[in-house]
Amino acid sequence: MKEEAHFDWTDYITKLTDLPSLGARWEKDMVNEIADKISEGKIERILEVGCSNGRWLRWFCKEYNCETYGIDNNSAGFQKRDINFTVGDAFRLPYRDNFFDAVFSKGFLEHFKKHERFLLLKEETRVLKNDGFLICVIPPLGFSLELLYVKYCDFRCGGKHHEITDQEFRNFLDTLNVKIISSRFLGWFFERFQRRLRFKIPKLFDSRFTSNDYILIGVKEKISYSNMHQK
Repeated sequence: MKEEAHFDWTDYITKLTDLPSLGARWEKDMVNEIADKISEGKIERILEVGCSNGRWLRWFCKEYNCETYGIDNNSAGFQKRDINFTVGDAFRLPYRDNFFDAVFSKGFLEHFKKHERFLLLKEETRVLKNDGFLICVIPPLGFSLELLYVKYCDFRCGGKHHEITDQEFRNFLDTLNVKIISSRFLGWFFERFQRRLRFKIPKLFDSRFTSNDYILIGVKEKISYSNMHQK
């Protein structure tokens, strides 16, 4: 993977729990959105790109009883044996075409520049079956409080985040013959601070500006002769 070489994710990965807590609102929103759009039995084999220690893959396995595969360029989380882990390059996924029922990534694509993101999505789509699900979760790095927060983290920690727009996603996925079936903002930015305060911050509205994350779910459509000529 071509993510900034100077940033070491080892400390972050080793501190992760084996399963997500599902205590934060964005986590609840995310799993509810996935459950609403993807029924049981639809996922038999799933890949997570940029999987860290595989905790979200364990959640998918628990919920969908599916075979799990994870790829990352950092081996810190690869001590577990319950997931088919691979240390590798997301730009050249070591899987055959049309292999997975779902490809998932969270907190991954925003670490790459725009032209790289298209190549990553193209490769993820390649290994996805027709009618398979592409699930992407990113921070809303447009005009939002989350943008200010992650840029502060960039300055502090040396990690790098790039803005991704909803329209960019739509243009890329249209080119890749992926039909969007869901896109929404998740969670509430002030929740992380509310827990540390003695009083509750009033929640006034949901919007891009005050959300923690953004989820997009698409379905890979079968490419026909007529589709190719419409592009």
